[in-house]
Amino acid sequence: MSLTPHDLALIQEAGTPDDRKYAKRIYPIRKRGNFLLCTILLGNVLVNSTTTILLDTLISGILAVAGATFAIVIFGEIIPQAVCSRHGLKIGSKTIILTRIFMIITSPVAFPLSKILDCILGKKKKV
Repeated sequence: MSLTPHDLALIQEAGTPDDRKYAKRIYPIRKRGNFLLCTILLGNVLVNSTTTILLDTLISGILAVAGATFAIVIFGEIIPQAVCSRHGLKIGSKTIILTRIFMIITSPVAFPLSKILDCILGKKKKV
């Protein structure tokens, strides 16, 4: 999500051969930004909630909340952001099929929400 469709188009024209290939694979999904955003956020909420519920069944109380918070922050936020800040284009390209699958699974909720966001905010920022 850090690269705009415009950025990806530029990379397709002027990037390294590998980056061009990665940008070309990501572009069709990225241009549907609000749908992608809704899919990612729905998945994030699902994983975070499930982690907390599962830990609560194993260890109850404050330890479950602390353990879930720690695991989510380290493994769901810090590590992925650190890795993707350096290799985001490649990772995005390599996981594009998985992203499409999640978009299909979440589409009953994510697609209508994305259309509402498109109407309210517009499809993209003007460059």
